[in-house]
Amino acid sequence: MRITPRKLRVLPALVSGRRPSLEVCLMSASHLNLVDLSKDDSEVYVMGQKPESRAERIRRMQSNAKALAREQIEAMTEAMLEVAHMADEIATGGEAYPVGVREMASRLRADLENQAKSVEALLSRS
Repeated sequence: MRITPRKLRVLPALVSGRRPSLEVCLMSASHLNLVDLSKDDSEVYVMGQKPESRAERIRRMQSNAKALAREQIEAMTEAMLEVAHMADEIATGGEAYPVGVREMASRLRADLENQAKSVEALLSRS
């Protein structure tokens, strides 16, 4: 079923069990205003504050980029520790796993744990 804007407005009323009224279903085009987003002056301003200067925008954007980078590094570290845990399970899994795979998993576990610790140490400095 293709959901159209009209069906989307009716959907909450149908889910709640009540019959939608006609005024909920209809939308007048005369109340809609078109906004030209192709212009350079289509910035959003906080009321009561002056617009940011370019330097302020650069500082804000750099701060956001650093925060996102930190989140990604933390996610990578968690993934490294998760893989190290999986490698430990394989290394200690016994005869079900081939000997070469168990040995590689054992080395990978130790290496990943050390590298994750190094990343955490570097992250704590910054």
